[in-house]
Amino acid sequence: MIIPKTLTEAKVMLEEKMLETLHILESKTGRPMPIPTIRFERLGQTLGYANERNEIVINSDTINAKFWEGTINRTLPHEVCHHVAPLIYNKWVHGFDKNNGWSHGNAWKECMRMIGLPPDRCV
Repeated sequence: MIIPKTLTEAKVMLEEKMLETLHILESKTGRPMPIPTIRFERLGQTLGYANERNEIVINSDTINAKFWEGTINRTLPHEVCHHVAPLIYNKWVHGFDKNNGWSHGNAWKECMRMIGLPPDRCV
């Protein structure tokens, strides 16, 4: 596994992984997915989050040898699923979901399964 040396390198690698994940979701749902921007922020214990401004925010402290594999292979796909879950949510298929798929509800879990990851809340 290649560890990025700069945040610029990390962003390029994360964008490639994000596009790969979105492609899988598009092929499984038949729907185009909006492409969010990725930005870095120091988040303390939080690894990342997706927001309603079409962004995925990744903890800049995870861009190192210790955390990089988890960041690119688990955290980023986890956040991509938060980004797209509300877009593919269907209450008739997924049932009641208090957050309409935004949180760790049924639609988010379905997205995680579509990309081949277990729907674990904490990664």
